[in-house]
Amino acid sequence: MKAVLTRRYGPPESVTLEDLPRPVPGPGDLLVRVRATTLSAADMRLRAGRFPYGMATLGKLAVGIRGPRRPVLGVDLAGEVAATGPGVAGWKTGDAVIAFPGARLGCHAEYRLVPQTAALVAKPAGLEWSVAAALVFGGSTALWFLRDQVRLQAGESLLVVGASGAVGSAAVQIGRLMGARVTAVTSTSRVPQRPSVALNMSAGASAVSTGLCGCSAVAGGGVSVSPWAAATRAASSFASCCSSDFSTSTM
Repeated sequence: MKAVLTRRYGPPESVTLEDLPRPVPGPGDLLVRVRATTLSAADMRLRAGRFPYGMATLGKLAVGIRGPRRPVLGVDLAGEVAATGPGVAGWKTGDAVIAFPGARLGCHAEYRLVPQTAALVAKPAGLEWSVAAALVFGGSTALWFLRDQVRLQAGESLLVVGASGAVGSAAVQIGRLMGARVTAVTSTSRVPQRPSVALNMSAGASAVSTGLCGCSAVAGGGVSVSPWAAATRAASSFASCCSSDFSTSTM
């Protein structure tokens, strides 16, 4: 199979396209043919060896000194089940799936082994492959932050600063589904062709502002969320689990 590898930290030109053996599914594994994946912030940081301030030494000890121990990057995918291993229940060849291996990486390849116990769901029939793959990173970050970290409650007010990016747009929708009153702060100046105000209203925001003025406070039992802060905390959590996740380098 073809795969994109990062064997040394460096610029985008440092990645290589190589042939690797196709993985064989073991007990409880699904072999997924990757139809779409993403280049996420995590991939960029790992490829460049760029870690949060003060975490470079620990980060490289965890994921690799001169380059990633797992050279095939990619944290999410959308694809079709190509084969199943012994003991797999509920999935069959041909099923369309969305998966989030996260720190285990390996999605920048034609095929990827996914344990049936991993973050794995069926892809809705009407969702394009590229859209399905693009939902995973931002959606997972927003869900983890709102549900597990700040424990957003129905009836609370949620202010999402930077609401038209991957994490922000997901936070608007998830917050609305959790019963919060969502105010979205977005910009129209840098990307004028993107109807970010209409996008956020359709996603469930009760109010949208195109600047911070007037939206710096959340009244009555509210939560203020910056997607950058959420993503940074998620990245720290990502780094903290890398030592165990990178202890083996199988795809």
